[in-house]
Amino acid sequence: MFRPLSRRIPAPLGQGACQWLQVFTRLEDAGYLAVVLVGVRLLFRVVSPELVPPEWAMIGLIAVLFAWGFSQRISEISVKDIPTEQESSRVGEVSHELVE
Repeated sequence: MFRPLSRRIPAPLGQGACQWLQVFTRLEDAGYLAVVLVGVRLLFRVVSPELVPPEWAMIGLIAVLFAWGFSQRISEISVKDIPTEQESSRVGEVSHELVE
């Protein structure tokens, strides 16, 4: 569904977060949906404060989203199959050389 920022993760988070995104196929979508949910809540807070859902409901919805995000796991992928950051950048360099 959403995939544009999956490779733009800062280096300190790099390997672990990228591995989670590759192993748990719905995790990135759940993250985007949680951000949208919080954004909609903030818009309601500005436009019509009486429509703002309670905080406990938001925390519950976000927990459900992340449970859904962790619900589908690719089992046949191993840590060895996931390219390291150096391998990923080298693939980009090689593909750039091929274009030229």
